[in-house]
Amino acid sequence: MLEKSFTCRSKAAGLVCLLGISAIFSGCAENPGIRTDAPSASSYADTQIGLKEGDSEEFNNFLMALFNEQITSNSIDFHYSLEHPENYGLSMDTVTFGTVDISNLDQDIEDTKNVLAELESFDYDTLSSRQQLIYDMLEENFQDSIDSADYTLYQTIFSPTIGIQAQLPVILSEYTFRTQQDIDDYILLLKDVDRYFSELLEVEKAKSQAGLFMADFTADAIISQCESFIADPESNLLIDIFQEKLDSEMPGLSQEDKEAYIQQNQEAVLNDVIPAYESLIEGLTALKGTGTNEGGLANYENGAEYYAMLAKSATGSSKTVDEMIELTDNALNDDLNTIFNLYFSDTDLLTELEQAQPPSTDPQQILEILQSAITDDFPQPVSREFTIKYVHESLEENLSPAFYMIPAIDATDSNTIYINNYYTNAENAMSLFTTLAHEGYPGHLYETTWFNSTDPHPIRKLLNYSGYSEGWATYVEMQSFYWAGLDDTIAHALSANQDFSLGLCARVDMGVNYEGWTREETGDYMNQFGMGDEDTVNWLFEAVVAEPSNYLSYYIGYLEFEELCGLAEDTLGSDFDPVTFHEFILTTGPAPFHLIQERMEVWMDSGSLDQAA
Repeated sequence: MLEKSFTCRSKAAGLVCLLGISAIFSGCAENPGIRTDAPSASSYADTQIGLKEGDSEEFNNFLMALFNEQITSNSIDFHYSLEHPENYGLSMDTVTFGTVDISNLDQDIEDTKNVLAELESFDYDTLSSRQQLIYDMLEENFQDSIDSADYTLYQTIFSPTIGIQAQLPVILSEYTFRTQQDIDDYILLLKDVDRYFSELLEVEKAKSQAGLFMADFTADAIISQCESFIADPESNLLIDIFQEKLDSEMPGLSQEDKEAYIQQNQEAVLNDVIPAYESLIEGLTALKGTGTNEGGLANYENGAEYYAMLAKSATGSSKTVDEMIELTDNALNDDLNTIFNLYFSDTDLLTELEQAQPPSTDPQQILEILQSAITDDFPQPVSREFTIKYVHESLEENLSPAFYMIPAIDATDSNTIYINNYYTNAENAMSLFTTLAHEGYPGHLYETTWFNSTDPHPIRKLLNYSGYSEGWATYVEMQSFYWAGLDDTIAHALSANQDFSLGLCARVDMGVNYEGWTREETGDYMNQFGMGDEDTVNWLFEAVVAEPSNYLSYYIGYLEFEELCGLAEDTLGSDFDPVTFHEFILTTGPAPFHLIQERMEVWMDSGSLDQAA
């Protein structure tokens, strides 16, 4: 290796969607957050929403019914997904995080089977090409949900980096006040945290009874994180930022109303949110020691089979885990060969890498530089608007190095990138530059705003394909070294090193969770590359046990994009144009990779984005 240390970065593309937790178990139920003066939830009113020329109107009505049901299942999805829900004929009369109730699982699966049957009742050949893609995505999604029903208690709710307890403070702090009703709803949401957490804890108790509770070291990390968040209640993040939000987002509010809301917010944080985290600490502490496994999923009965399902969901890849392992091993060998060849051709390279600097260390300037630098290989950005924010000190150690907040479907220019100064700062300038390429241009912000600009069917925005989103952002991050004004050899070496580091994390993830590697076996594997020091091994082993398949979204997704690009280059030869290829990928949008490849083959034959996507 050219560097003595490495950092595996796990960046969250968006923190706003609770679908991965609430929809796994159940839909909405009664709770304390009831508006006393709100209208009842209205049904889908405009039959033209989502409909384009050539579409089947009957199928569109089916899709919009699914969209409406999902978007109104909890207040977070509703608020974050639509800036103007009235344009969709939608409203909610209940303010809720949604219900988590595994006792309804059998009924939920039966409902899913019924929806799948309804989907399959449509004549596929009568659908437009874009509707056929949605049909294929939904059919696969519903079937995967049915197939994974027996593994509900294997799923991760609380975890150190991407668990709900880690993400919720940012979700709440970014809850936009567009109207005064939004403030009232926000206060009700704060009051609902305790109920929501208590229901999630019931799932953890069920996991414990089934012998599936988390490892003690994972529980310790979550407990420590929660303690840090509530360590100074009076200066809690949700109290600190509230007045600032009122001033910036609701400037027309009277001073009297502001003061009343500030008091209500403080009371809700101190009397509801802080106690919710205290109860979570107490509950997890009581459950410590009930776990039966301090290793990966493979150590559970049928754990490897569940991990295979998880890997498919996390990556959007149709490859088996064994094929992913082979792909990763080959890529790691290629990276090592690249690194060693570069090193032996230039013995000063290690020093040159350590001294490499990007053109700026100012995040605003970096993002502006990237907007211009990418246009030789990527289409012009459709949005150049963004806001940079910094992670609150109480959350720094436990959140990702940076993340992009996914905007509402109907708010393309509302783009926020959070930077975590604990990990990402000017002292590590190259990391700051490549991280902003991952989160901004041509990463998450660029990809999200481009797809939104194509006016996709609303339901596409509710289908989460982290392998596509994180794979894309990693794919462009690996290229970003070449946009930093570095010598090509240095850029190549840094990219190969970053590629190897992330690939190693993904390989350990699969080794621990699919092949059943122990902590010692993980150390033996990493020792092959001179990275087997105890602290590094322990950190990575515990990270992949706590959040299995997380690294696969980034790395396998990235390799899938590399394969698609290679296929296009081989097929098109001298006609290959990177700008046009990337336009096809961006216009097709998030989807399983095998479906993207099918459309890409049509596109390469026809040269028409409309026919392919």
